[in-house]
Amino acid sequence: VMDASTAAATADELEAELVQLRELVRLADSVRSSGTDTKWTELREVIRSSELRDNESPRKLIIFSEHKDTLAYVAERVAAELGDPDAVLVIHGGMRREERRSVQSKFRSDPVARVLVATDAAGEGVNLQVANLMVNYDLPWNPNRIEQRFGRIHRIGQALPCHLWNLVAHQTREGQVFQLLFDKIEEQRKYYGDQVYDVLGDSHLNISLHELLLRAIRDDQDPAHASYLEEIIDSEIGPQLAEVLKERALVGGLGGADTAEIRDLMEKARSRKLQPWFVETFFKAALELYGGRITGREQGRFEITRVPAAIRSQVGTNTGSVHERYFRVTFDKSHVLVGTQRADLIAPGTPLLTAVVDKVVADHGALLQRGATLVDPLDASTVPRLLVYLDHTITDGRRIHSQRQVVAQRFQYVEIDASSDVRDPGGEPYINYAPLSDEQRLLVEKHVELGWANATAESTARDWAIENLAKPHFDEIATVTRTRVAKVWEAVRERLESQIRHWDRRAEELKEQELNGKKPKLNSGNARTRANEFETRMVKRRLQLELERDLHNSPPTIVAAALIVPQGLLDELEGKRAEPHLVADTAETDRRAMRAVMATERSIGRQPVAQAHNNPGFDILSVDPVTGINYFIEVKGYLPRTPEVKVSAQQVQQAKTNPERWRLAIAAVPDDPNAEPEVRYLTEPFRDVALHFAQTSVPLNIAKLWQTGGEPL
Repeated sequence: VMDASTAAATADELEAELVQLRELVRLADSVRSSGTDTKWTELREVIRSSELRDNESPRKLIIFSEHKDTLAYVAERVAAELGDPDAVLVIHGGMRREERRSVQSKFRSDPVARVLVATDAAGEGVNLQVANLMVNYDLPWNPNRIEQRFGRIHRIGQALPCHLWNLVAHQTREGQVFQLLFDKIEEQRKYYGDQVYDVLGDSHLNISLHELLLRAIRDDQDPAHASYLEEIIDSEIGPQLAEVLKERALVGGLGGADTAEIRDLMEKARSRKLQPWFVETFFKAALELYGGRITGREQGRFEITRVPAAIRSQVGTNTGSVHERYFRVTFDKSHVLVGTQRADLIAPGTPLLTAVVDKVVADHGALLQRGATLVDPLDASTVPRLLVYLDHTITDGRRIHSQRQVVAQRFQYVEIDASSDVRDPGGEPYINYAPLSDEQRLLVEKHVELGWANATAESTARDWAIENLAKPHFDEIATVTRTRVAKVWEAVRERLESQIRHWDRRAEELKEQELNGKKPKLNSGNARTRANEFETRMVKRRLQLELERDLHNSPPTIVAAALIVPQGLLDELEGKRAEPHLVADTAETDRRAMRAVMATERSIGRQPVAQAHNNPGFDILSVDPVTGINYFIEVKGYLPRTPEVKVSAQQVQQAKTNPERWRLAIAAVPDDPNAEPEVRYLTEPFRDVALHFAQTSVPLNIAKLWQTGGEPL
């Protein structure tokens, strides 16, 4: 026991050591009893600053400490300083994960919570950018954790400048190392900007700095210590920084063909984005259905004064916390920050929306299995069809709780009729459909044979989706993933092989010096160890990337189905027959309008491609050959006697999803079949249209529409 506790070899040496220890205890007691805490004094100045105490838009502050005892001490003093215990929240490693998530969520949403005092248990991949002020009361020995902590607030989407205070006792060995490190980083920042902080995430750098801190304490009497610090920090922060940043700049090295293909995939993905207005209308209706209260505040922002217990009870282990009230929420990320007030974004995947969806599905999910009967008010045909709703998932080789990790999931739709004719109705086709009245439902049940709309039809639709929807989806994800993985591996391999060669060569040089009787600052064994570490890292990284490449294309699963009755069939059953010449006039008008708009697109230098007649959302996909940007053109042709045209809800959805790329082209088609139609374009025609999620179309007055239109753009 004695040998493990002291380096003394004799009783006299032990007595001398005890004398020194007693002096250290006396000094510690005097510091503790003095009541002076320089760190707290500095922190108190931050808390008392006018910016933090602005009552109109109170700033939030995060304080990190290394130890739970320090955390309790700081939290108590901060609460006393603020005069409100509820203003201070704490997170430490002794709390369950669910508790930590609840505190993090409350800190983001509750206006009363002003200060979060935490250990690194709050730094585990969590977005805390509701705050823009942070204090490291204790500095971790691993500088990577400084970057991880700061990354909770300093990340994409943070609109305010972020400030970080590191409380360092500069007249200590630890302070000496950190000061040197920060000086070197600041020196490099002059050349690389804020990207320099990315290098702190490199694991071999962290190992070196950990060694530096240990040697700062063990070898403080070694005259070679200062030069050792300089050598290691210079070799890590300097030459390797450019290589680390190069590895992470993945897009820069893509080939032209790869870039064009991925850009085209991204353009198509834009057209499938779920719009904030649709989420908003659903959420508000569902919340009020269960007795919740949501009130409009600033433009695009709301206050939720009550989230019903029925919704809060839906929170699962992986959902996150849902609170009883929210100071500000928004459905559009452009309204998240107004001044210094941040709103919680309600979007797919966020805890509150997930809880609302789970509650609706729990109460009404059985309707998906029962199916529904809907009418397509814009379809003049007389052939009913079955809409089949499928869920397609793609996974890779990485595992989460023994399950392959989901890397892409897409809802897909297929429509099939009694003749087994199958078509792709596009994304969200249900937006165009409406429920039948009781009278219409009785007519359909009495006069329309629906026996074909069964499991066989669903299976046929699913088989068609496997080849025509699931496979293209998989090919898209595979193209992006494999291109990215190949680029990352090339950068990783190039950099690590360079490091291996460097340290192999350095080990040989040091070994030769040692054999010649010299004592280099860094011995050959340490250099060889570093080379081996780089080899191990390269193998490990290659295996990780191989798992990301290992994509699995699961067959789509059927979620629900609905019978779609065209308006033309209902009109026929109700005795309302369309005049044949009017149907013919409409088809000819559409054909002439399409031809005129296609010619217009070519005249302005784009490459238009006419879409299938039933393509949802737009009639022409037009590509700019220079920029590769896709433009979505919806064509509306009209005769001189036409008072109005209707734009389907699905087309409005497409327009609001791609406001900069979607165009409404209106073509004035003359009665003279030999005369060419005149074309005008409208950009962002539905910017201020508040479309309800149950609305199927928007009527537009032709005269006013024509006056608003302009030159093709």
